[in-house]
Amino acid sequence: LLIAMDPAEGGPIQVIVTESALEPALVTSLGLTRLQVFGGIGFVRESVSDAAVSLRLLAIIIAILIGLLVYSAMSLEVHLRAAEIVTLRSLGMSPRLVLAVYESQAVLLASAGSVLGAALGILISYAVVSLTPLVGLPNLVILETPIVPVTLSTGIAVLAAAVAGVVPSRRAAVLVRTTEARPS
Repeated sequence: LLIAMDPAEGGPIQVIVTESALEPALVTSLGLTRLQVFGGIGFVRESVSDAAVSLRLLAIIIAILIGLLVYSAMSLEVHLRAAEIVTLRSLGMSPRLVLAVYESQAVLLASAGSVLGAALGILISYAVVSLTPLVGLPNLVILETPIVPVTLSTGIAVLAAAVAGVVPSRRAAVLVRTTEARPS
């Protein structure tokens, strides 16, 4: 791990991580010095594979939590709107359409939440990276937006919401008016 910066003035840090050693003439011409790795900087190379298992476990836990939250929200929605659902069913709305309405509501809820969460996460990570030099910490560089992990997490959230929304949606679909319609 080689860096280039003015040690007295600080400023932007340029880091080169290589698999093999660079030629000494190139290192000197670029004004690089060898950096002794510690803390978060040493994490980059060896610990990413170790952290992948923990991150997968965290993703599973988050998917379960998303499913539970969507299930809870949709169950409450069906409970609070039971009278409206019964009225719609009395007016001729099919159980399949009621199920589709509430299932799509669950998926829309999870989609909006995951897209907003991903956007805020990316925004906050860029803000942290930009502000670290102001407090004297090394400048961490994000080379690209993590499109694949963000897409995967959004897909997992939508799938968890679709599965969690099935029971409340089916409950909404089978609600029927048990008493005869009374004139108003």
